[in-house]
Amino acid sequence: MSTHKLLFIFLLVLSIGNWSCDEDLPPSIKINKEIFSVADQKQLGDIFVEQYAIDHENIILDTKLNKSIYKYIDQFNTFFTTSPVTRLDDFDWNITIVNDSIANLFTFPGGHIYITTGLLKLLESESQLVAIISNAIYYCNSDVLVNKLVKNFGGIAMGDMFLGNIPEKYTPSEIVDFLVDVTFDEREVMASDEMTIDIVCPFKYDINSITKVLKQSKNTVWLKRHPITHDRMTKLSIMIADSESKCGDDVNIFKEPYLKFKTILP
Repeated sequence: MSTHKLLFIFLLVLSIGNWSCDEDLPPSIKINKEIFSVADQKQLGDIFVEQYAIDHENIILDTKLNKSIYKYIDQFNTFFTTSPVTRLDDFDWNITIVNDSIANLFTFPGGHIYITTGLLKLLESESQLVAIISNAIYYCNSDVLVNKLVKNFGGIAMGDMFLGNIPEKYTPSEIVDFLVDVTFDEREVMASDEMTIDIVCPFKYDINSITKVLKQSKNTVWLKRHPITHDRMTKLSIMIADSESKCGDDVNIFKEPYLKFKTILP
C-alpha cells in the first residue's frame, strides 16, 4: 500500500475519532415549524406540560395527594365532550390546579387547562367555574396558541421545541412561561365568549355567570390577559340575550356545592 493511501486512512480514522468525541456533533436537525397540525399540537402540549411540571413542581397540586379536589373538578370534564369542541378525540383534555394566590387561568396546546387556587377562591358558584372552563376550551380548540408562539418565537425555535431540542435564543422555560402570561386580543376573547355560550347553554347553569365572573375578576391577571372592552361586553350582552331563554338559572343548588369545595382548597 502506498504511503499516500496510508496517510489518507490515518487522517480519516483520526477525523472520525475527533467527531465522535465532540458532544456538540452531529448538529441537531433544524426545521422551520410555522404550521402545527392537531396531532402536532398534542405533541407540543405534552412537551409544555412536562416542562411546566419541572419548573413548578412545588405548586402543582398532586392528584394523589388532593383526591377530593380533583374528584370535584373532574366532574366538569363533561364539558369537553360537547359538540362545539371539535378536537374532543384528538386531545387528552384535562384540568390541573396550581396552588398560587395569583388569580389566573392558562392553557397549553393539546387540551391542557391550568387554574390557580387564587382564581378558584374568587369564584362564587359552579356556574362561574363552568364559564371559565368553557372559555378556556376555545384556546385549545383553535390554533390561537400555536399561532402566538410562532409569531413571538419564530418557526425555528418552535421547531426545536417540537423536536425536543433546546432552542438557541430561548430556554424551554421561557417559551412555556410565555403561555402563562400571554395576552389575547379583542377578536380572540370575543370568539372564546361565543364558544362559552355554546357550551354552557344546553346545561342548567346560569348563562349570566359569564358577565358576573368578568366583572368580579376585572383586576386579576387572568382578566388583564383577556381584556374587557366596551365592544366585547356589548357583543356578549347581545349573545346572552339571544340565548337566555334556552339556558339555565343559577339556583342555589349550584352555589352550595361550590362554596363547600372552596373550603378544601389550600
